[in-house]
Amino acid sequence: MREEGKVKILGFGESLLRAFHKLSKEVVAEAGAVDDLTRRIYASHQNFRESIMDWSDVAEAFMNARRLT
Repeated sequence: MREEGKVKILGFGESLLRAFHKLSKEVVAEAGAVDDLTRRIYASHQNFRESIMDWSDVAEAFMNARRLT
């Protein structure tokens, strides 16, 4: 549909993405503070997320390279 010109994919603006990020962080942190188990799961998730952030740049570079072929 995109190739036919029927669908145009638009991105969100940076300010909106920052607002989404802030709000989602608050909601997830609140949900992750319910009890000891959810606190441990939330902490594990946060540690994992931080550890993979640098890899997202690498993955994006590979994805962009695939589009060149």
